[in-house]
Amino acid sequence: MKLFIRSVSIILMLFILRALSGCFNHDCPDDVYPFDFSKIKINNLDNSGMGPKVISNNTMNKAAVAFQVFISSDLSYLGKYRRKTQGFGFSEVNAWTPCPTYYASNQSVESISVVTLLEISSLIPANTEISDLFLGSDETSWYKTNLYLPLQKLSQKINHTYIDAQEVQFRLFLGREIENDSAQFIVNIEFSDSTSLSDTTHLIFIR
Repeated sequence: MKLFIRSVSIILMLFILRALSGCFNHDCPDDVYPFDFSKIKINNLDNSGMGPKVISNNTMNKAAVAFQVFISSDLSYLGKYRRKTQGFGFSEVNAWTPCPTYYASNQSVESISVVTLLEISSLIPANTEISDLFLGSDETSWYKTNLYLPLQKLSQKINHTYIDAQEVQFRLFLGREIENDSAQFIVNIEFSDSTSLSDTTHLIFIR
């Protein structure tokens, strides 16, 4: 009886080890799926503290005007997980094994520009392009030094293959104090295939 229990225990342990090894031995495909950028979204950022954070209200400090911009595809996402069957003897184990899905945009970002819809100061009237007054950071630079980039350099930096997402996000920081009590901007993204995306920020109230 003891020999039988010991044999069953060894078989059960081997089964568990085999099943676990199947969970960690990922046979992931190398396919890269193309997509087009087709949507843009802008969130407000509070840049007056230790680090920028998304806010739902439309009030900003006059020296800390900032936005988070998302550009993305409207296609449905492919599954991040695929099923793998691992067999041992007469038994089979079905497990979900995580594999990254790689996406590559058909377009590259050529330029990022910003136009103010309202007067910023007596020297910067409404409907003026003020791209040079903004600095940006991409998602790989948020926790590094020298994270602020001119928008032209930012546009060159955000072009790459994306893992498990058909979107890219970046942040825009206005480097000039706003002298009036409100502000609003248009952000425009130009792509290499001559298409573009643009969106208007919320009307911002300056304190």
